[in-house]
Amino acid sequence: MNESGDKNYYDIKFYSNDTVNETWVLHKTITQLQPNATVNSYMDGLQYNTKYWWKITAENSTLGYYKEDIYHFTTQPYTDTEPLVLYDTMSGSIYVKPVYTGEQPSSIYYTMGAEVGVGLVKQPSNPYPEDGTTFGVHKVHTFSCYVEDTDNDPMNVTFYYASNDTAWATVHNVPSGSRAETTNLPAMSNGTTIQWYVIANDSSNQRQSPVWSYTPQNHIPSLIANPEDGENYAAVQRKSVTGVWRMFVKLIANVSDYEHDNVTIQIYVDDPSQPNWNDWILRLSHVEDTYDTYHNNPYIQDELLFNQTQENYHWRVHLSDGYDSVDYYMNFTTQFYFWADFNWTPYHPTTDDIITLIDKSINATQVVWKINGVQIASNTYNSGSHTPFNLSRKFNISNIYNITLYIYNASANVSTEMHAETPGSPGYMYVDRNVTFNKTGTGAGVNYITYHLRNDTNASTFATTFNLSNGWWIHKYNPSSGKWESLFLYPTVSNPVGTNFNLSTWDTVAVTGDENKTTRINISENVTASQDFITTTTGRYYIGYSNLTSTTMANLTGIGLQTGDWVFKYDTINGKWDSYWIGYVGDDVTVSGYDVLVIHVDAGTRIKIGWI
Repeated sequence: MNESGDKNYYDIKFYSNDTVNETWVLHKTITQLQPNATVNSYMDGLQYNTKYWWKITAENSTLGYYKEDIYHFTTQPYTDTEPLVLYDTMSGSIYVKPVYTGEQPSSIYYTMGAEVGVGLVKQPSNPYPEDGTTFGVHKVHTFSCYVEDTDNDPMNVTFYYASNDTAWATVHNVPSGSRAETTNLPAMSNGTTIQWYVIANDSSNQRQSPVWSYTPQNHIPSLIANPEDGENYAAVQRKSVTGVWRMFVKLIANVSDYEHDNVTIQIYVDDPSQPNWNDWILRLSHVEDTYDTYHNNPYIQDELLFNQTQENYHWRVHLSDGYDSVDYYMNFTTQFYFWADFNWTPYHPTTDDIITLIDKSINATQVVWKINGVQIASNTYNSGSHTPFNLSRKFNISNIYNITLYIYNASANVSTEMHAETPGSPGYMYVDRNVTFNKTGTGAGVNYITYHLRNDTNASTFATTFNLSNGWWIHKYNPSSGKWESLFLYPTVSNPVGTNFNLSTWDTVAVTGDENKTTRINISENVTASQDFITTTTGRYYIGYSNLTSTTMANLTGIGLQTGDWVFKYDTINGKWDSYWIGYVGDDVTVSGYDVLVIHVDAGTRIKIGWI
């Protein structure tokens, strides 16, 4: 009992030194130690086979200071073999030689502060079959894993059942950094999980992998069906069959198989004229389609027997991968009619016409117009009852255009489109070209014309095709020679005199005539509107503008003209040239399809027209 109120505990400080008279080093302080208590102090960083001196100083406010006697001890000598070499590889691995044979530590430390595992064989990884997977045993032809040895020694790799640590295969002399693979498979049965591991041994060291698992079990082929089972908002569509509109429901089967097996697919529909729901009629059958076939291509049946709204219909898909078979049953209810339809006016337009595309779709919440597969306009609606989404457009380039109307109904998550199947069928629009020749005032006029047809021709055939008149001239500039080639349509158009030069698509000519006239050139073949060439010499080039959209002279940097280049365009009616100095000033007039431009550029200038 402490009646004085003085402290009844000690503060103890541990000191050490390796000589009797040198300065003492404080290692540790223990505070508030009760009398008659025992305390231990542990110190690291000591050396082997070395004598150490130590003392204890205890402090108590009642008893004052006092010092114990000085003690000493000697550490044991080191008995393990020291490593001869320490390796630090570029990959960050650290290991020692000769091989450390004592009790293996879990880690070693080096001065950079990183901690690395000790052991020459790295832990095997990346098993096949992958850990935790389930798939058909018929796809498993090997078991394997990745192994690596830090000094590139070959290894023997043994495969074990984890359930009883029994080996079933060994692969010898596996190179470091490769896969140890065995075709000697473990005993497997469907639905029973195998747990396994490997031990890699380089004759001096070995390492065990984690325990991995694989369940041999085939997956049945899967299906995503539309309409799906229980669908109550299916759409009835229509299509032309031998020139007659027929109603149908589009059945879509998206097939997949986890093991990528060949799959046999059969689609059946229930005959709605019969009283039962399972009066099956086979509609489609494919035997052992490959994975690439069914994975990339849904199976589609336009079922003409399903042709009424407010009706319940049944269909079935049978799938077999050669190991398991399954039947998927779907019943659904139709609710509304849904189709895409359109036309346009005028039906056979020219480049001078404003064309109206007329939307005649039914029950669409989204309408999209496309030309040659490129979306040009879109509109959405809150319900399928919508005002027609008509579109007006002018085509500056004569060509054959594929018009597509895509529609979508959000409530039923269904889409369809109307487009042309082949040239000449509905959806393909033939836009002819009107070519106008003008006089200048009361005299003859020089008309710069772009040849736009697909097939090469010559000057005399051009004169006939473009309906030129007797006594007119046709000229073509040759940028290589810097000279003009000319053909005089006299004494008749069919018997001209001069040079009957050749013309290719997008070549340009100057036609001199003494009357105003317009010629319609019918289009019969699709023409590529893109031009891409590099000028060979510095000087003038006559080019035909083939972009679908108009621009201005100042914006012709978009086709490759650069600051300081010149561009000219002739105004036949007024008999004058418009000109623009690119990057500076000039006549910033409009440039449209088939306009002839005279450009003055350096050699090596790349011109790209019809790409923007």
